[in-house]
Amino acid sequence: MRGPCYEAPHAHPVSFDVLNLASWTRGGCHELGPMTLTLSERFTAWVVDDSPMEAEAVQRVLEASGDVEIFLDGATLLERISLAPLPDVIVLDWMLPGSSGLEICSFLRLRWDEAELPILLLTARGAKADVVEGLSAGANDYVSKPYAPEELAARVSVLVRLRRAHLRALRAESEVRQRETDYRRLTDNLPDVVSRIDHQHRHLYVSPSVTRLWGLPAEHYLGKTTVELGMPANQVAAWNAAVDAALRGREASMHFDLSSRGGLRHFHSRVVPERDEEGNVVSVLCIARDMTSQVRAEQALRESEERLRLALEVGKIGTWDSDPRTLELTCDARATVLFGLKPERKAHPDHLYEPLSPEDRERVRAEVDKALVGENGGLFASEYRTPLAADGIERWVSVQGRVFFDGQGQAVRFLGTVRDISEGRRQEEEARQMAEFQEKLVAIVGHDLRNPLSAIQVSAALLARKLGEPSLLRKLHVISTAADRAGHITRDLLDLTQARLGGGIPVRPQPCELHAVIREVAEEHHAAHPERDIRLDLAGTAEGVWDPERLAQVVANLLSNALNYSPPGTPVEISSQRHEEELVLRFHNQGPPIPEEMRSRLFAPFKRRPERSAGPRDGLGLGLYIAERIVSAHGGHIGVDSTELQGTTFFVHLPWRSPAMLVLDPEG
Repeated sequence: MRGPCYEAPHAHPVSFDVLNLASWTRGGCHELGPMTLTLSERFTAWVVDDSPMEAEAVQRVLEASGDVEIFLDGATLLERISLAPLPDVIVLDWMLPGSSGLEICSFLRLRWDEAELPILLLTARGAKADVVEGLSAGANDYVSKPYAPEELAARVSVLVRLRRAHLRALRAESEVRQRETDYRRLTDNLPDVVSRIDHQHRHLYVSPSVTRLWGLPAEHYLGKTTVELGMPANQVAAWNAAVDAALRGREASMHFDLSSRGGLRHFHSRVVPERDEEGNVVSVLCIARDMTSQVRAEQALRESEERLRLALEVGKIGTWDSDPRTLELTCDARATVLFGLKPERKAHPDHLYEPLSPEDRERVRAEVDKALVGENGGLFASEYRTPLAADGIERWVSVQGRVFFDGQGQAVRFLGTVRDISEGRRQEEEARQMAEFQEKLVAIVGHDLRNPLSAIQVSAALLARKLGEPSLLRKLHVISTAADRAGHITRDLLDLTQARLGGGIPVRPQPCELHAVIREVAEEHHAAHPERDIRLDLAGTAEGVWDPERLAQVVANLLSNALNYSPPGTPVEISSQRHEEELVLRFHNQGPPIPEEMRSRLFAPFKRRPERSAGPRDGLGLGLYIAERIVSAHGGHIGVDSTELQGTTFFVHLPWRSPAMLVLDPEG
């Protein structure tokens, strides 16, 4: 198969394994035998000859090992070479139409040298001067016509090998440069300080990261030893020992501290030998890692652990840890005592249940099982007694823990704390008993006072009708007023008892008109305080399902509160506002605002605002508490707004109908 002659640039590679070269007539070439080139990879050859027959003869010599393209003139070659990859070799005839082979060769050498683009001249001019002229023009070699095909093939093979060796060298050089670039980029960007040390302990190389730490350029360290660079004397010996060990072929490491712009920094340095091809140590590579953050973190961890230890010690808290898979349990000394375990026996989770009472044992076991299957996020909390503790002391303990799970949801760790809450339980029980005693005492006093007070009030009223002397009437009025006040206190005490012990203040809802109730209460207070201005803004009617007597008590308590905590001569206002779902009552007075710290406990029993000391006419501090409880029993709520500029306003929100589930008295 023969390749085409190129008059325009295009490629048509051809190949044969064996050549049978026929004789050709130009120049008297004789008949040739078989010929092959022995190159491991096929090459590309461009043949430039204005004689198609001679060009094809060259092609037959080369095509067994190469892909040959034929060009019939130099112009076509130059056009082709500007568009295609370079061939491995150009076989160029000396005599060409237009530009000669020498001119083409000289032109190509302006861009590519002999190694990049090998050129073999074919010439019938074998004189020494002609050869020198051809080689001077840039040809790598020449073959004189007529030529032996073996010679042509051999010379082409040499040029191809030289070019490929050159390309391999270029690639190797490029790879070396790339590796150097990669290494430089690595060391330049590595946070560690990388240095190379010679046998005299001088620095041959230092990475730029040293500048970040100490502010000096890397060049400052080159050619200097650590002594010359000012390393502290107490660290020089350790440094030199590590470097000497590496120079003897052993890897070494060391820790050292150096002052930097950011303060004292801690380093861990790894020192390794660098060897040549024969295995001789030529230098030492040192990689110093800044461990300051880790050292500080470890120090912080130690301090945190110490704080935790102190907190556990002060709080008398024990710790425990278990593996649900292996049933291993680890307890510290305090947890061992609190759990009632035997120190001489290896702990097992089942041992925790042994000291418990039967009812506690089942409850705690169920709570543990729930945590182990992930309920409540694996959190565990329980309180129970350990009546059979190892030291013979009955205790209440609070145990809290958390279960940790693997990716498959399997419990892998269960740890937590245990705390002795016996004293807290004892105090809670004492407080509960004291509160119960106080409330029972209040209830007894309230009931015992009600009957004699009623007798005093009735007797005073009867005497007032029969006696006409003014002085006696005034005394009877004092007696009646005192009895009324004592009656109010008694009622408040009974209400408190109901609210705290009976589940709530009893109410009996019924249809009523609340504005009428408010007016009646306001008239009673105005009669008792004729000097005060009580203003009502009650438009229309307010008909709902409420307990009128209890709401009268609410109005009385809030109105009394407004009168007591407002300056004399200032008005007290009661207004109402109708809404679709509720009625809102507003009790407003001027005066100093309620202190911020008082507002959170304003509706607690026995609380009185501090800016007004208790006087002979003051109550027990139950008014706001009872008012809030009554409103709450109706399904409503009370709010307050108090500022220096606007004064104090209590808001009572009442649903039009009380909720179905009310706390009723036994007769309700």
